[in-house]
Amino acid sequence: MYTGDFETLSYTFSPEGLAVIRLLGPGLSRQTIREFSDALEHLDSMPGPRFFLTCGPEGSIFCGGIHLATFMGSHTDACSVLGEFSFLVGKLLRLGCPSAALMSGHAVAGGLMLAAAHDFRVAVDDDSRLIMNELKYGMGVPRSMAAALLAKFSPSVKRDLMLRLAVLSPREAQLRGVVDLLAKDRDELMR
Repeated sequence: MYTGDFETLSYTFSPEGLAVIRLLGPGLSRQTIREFSDALEHLDSMPGPRFFLTCGPEGSIFCGGIHLATFMGSHTDACSVLGEFSFLVGKLLRLGCPSAALMSGHAVAGGLMLAAAHDFRVAVDDDSRLIMNELKYGMGVPRSMAAALLAKFSPSVKRDLMLRLAVLSPREAQLRGVVDLLAKDRDELMR
């Protein structure tokens, strides 16, 4: 078993070819984005059949997106982080093995984009919400960052998420094709 040496996420790769990234915090910092990208580099370098899972931290959130503090600093730094996140989403979309996001909790903004970049999305059927809330804060979704949504979802889902600020429950998300499967609870999700 290989275990990566990271601070903001845990990464394991089993001899059977199963790779798991577990986010250790509720959002994505520049460091988290870089560590996630490094873990994917390791995964892509491994031979043989592989399967990749992303899990959120324990609790009620899968991923809350890029830390808002990122946008409170300099414009140059914010654009740099957005560029790194766009690159990470692109890596996930081109990953050379099947992937799944195991969503036990809210997926907000970049967190929903991160989940969308996976081949499969499985969510707990609970009171969590999936939302793209950038417009609420006066921000658009750059085309490069929206690649996951553009590649995976129907035009009406993209419109509702990106322009109408639709807030979806896991069950609604499954009906609209955003989530592939529902688990009854976190235990079932992690099996």
